[in-house]
Amino acid sequence: MPYYDLDFHRENDHVAVHKMENHLCSNLSAYSLHSCCWVRTHWPMPTPVSRFCNSTLNNWPMLNRQLPNKAPAKDKQVKAFEPSQYQKPDASTLKQQLTRVQYHVTQNSGTERAFSHAYDDLFEPGLYVDIVSGEPLFSSQDKYQSGCGWPSFVKPISADAITEHLDTSYNMRRIEVRSKLADSHLGHVFPDGPPDRGGLRYCINGASLKFIPVAQMAEQGYGQWLKAVE
Repeated sequence: MPYYDLDFHRENDHVAVHKMENHLCSNLSAYSLHSCCWVRTHWPMPTPVSRFCNSTLNNWPMLNRQLPNKAPAKDKQVKAFEPSQYQKPDASTLKQQLTRVQYHVTQNSGTERAFSHAYDDLFEPGLYVDIVSGEPLFSSQDKYQSGCGWPSFVKPISADAITEHLDTSYNMRRIEVRSKLADSHLGHVFPDGPPDRGGLRYCINGASLKFIPVAQMAEQGYGQWLKAVE
């Protein structure tokens, strides 16, 4: 199993990534398992292991705030994202419509078990939308098999479809990804995606998504997004 050896340094009270290299795992006591990668840190932490992962360039003060592969706000191929077209049901309705896992992930920022969702191995053409509101989030064209156990994408279908937030929970420093309208927790974005496709990995909970096959997109009101998935 691969892991990342990350050297950290402090400068002006900020943390920046100094280097990231692959090595053979030789001391399991100094590592933690997260997203199918062993992570070791040399930056002093209160515990022996820093479960650092998934930090991207965005929201890091010392690093470039411009994510290199985010879709443009107004893609020439599809109509610009319009949040007003979609609605988030009230909490009572959501509890009736969603499964326990879907509600926990989207409303309580939960995480489904790795390799537990069928979407991890789904690679049919189509559109992935928010399970809560139906707002478009990701195209099948941008999906790839990362091996981490969760559906992975190189970018959202539109920059306006998601929001990103610094997440420091669980003694980690990560960038959380949420849907723009419904504010559903989707997952996190990592800087370890395919280099030739922008270098980002949007690691998304399958429970937060609903897949619309390309043959059903027009019928279900997503015809304007066909060019983004074909």
